Amino acid sequence: MTTFIVLAITFFSLITNSVHSSSIVADFHALIALKQGFESSNVAISTWKIDSSEPTSVCSWSGIKCFQDRVVSLNLSNMALYGTVSPDISRLDKLIELSIDGNNFTGEIKIENMSSLRFVNISNNLFGGSMDWNYSSLESLEVLDAYNNNFSAFLPLGILSLKNLKHLELGGNYFYGRIPAAYGNLFALEYLSLAGNDLHGKIPKELGNLTNLKEIYLGYYNVFEGGIPKEFGKLANLVHMDLSTCELDGEIPPELGNLKSLDTLFLHINRLSGSIPRELGNLTSLILRADTGLRRRLSST
Repeated sequence: MTTFIVLAITFFSLITNSVHSSSIVADFHALIALKQGFESSNVAISTWKIDSSEPTSVCSWSGIKCFQDRVVSLNLSNMALYGTVSPDISRLDKLIELSIDGNNFTGEIKIENMSSLRFVNISNNLFGGSMDWNYSSLESLEVLDAYNNNFSAFLPLGILSLKNLKHLELGGNYFYGRIPAAYGNLFALEYLSLAGNDLHGKIPKELGNLTNLKEIYLGYYNVFEGGIPKEFGKLANLVHMDLSTCELDGEIPPELGNLKSLDTLFLHINRLSGSIPRELGNLTSLILRADTGLRRRLSST
């Protein structure tokens, strides 16, 4: 019996080590595929040795962090990298953080089948395409920052499957069409920016359901019809609202006076009319900018 137990433990150990080894090998090959798409003179990337005979060496590479010999963080922010990002990035299936912002990457990027991923920052690059990813395979994602790229498509509906998403930044791109009313179902959101795109239509009243929101940015280059939804008065945790420069008309809803945490309200360069609601006078810390480029100047309370 003792011999059997020893053999069983040895066999289990061999299987475990084999699986463990093959996993870090997969990470190694995924990172090598990534490097082959990069163009850079940055000396930091020189630590990524393609001819390495020891896969666990990836854990000492620049921008890489590991846990239990698996790559969990890839941070290549502001490294003056060019080129493309290989779809092999999705083979890093234990990745928690992905930061490749502040580079000059081009082409499309696909991020999917990474169930551990919580943080993605691909901002300030030159990525294009639609961001039509398999979001349901990114169920842990909490932060998605794609600011200032060249994405051009309708706003992705797949994002609706991200039930844990707290921070969504899609500003500074070329997204067009209407803001989906279903974005009002992203109940975990604390930060939403769709500013600086080519969006049109009405701002959906359903965004008033995002009661965890602290910041919302919808203006700049977007051209909306109608005014500010009165339902925004339900955003009780809102601190910063920027709806400037997006052709809004009508009056400022008095319901915004319910936003007791609001300290910044930017509504300038629109076509708003009427008077500033006296209800806003109860927001003692509020900075209101709403007096430039209006059809007629708003009067103070």
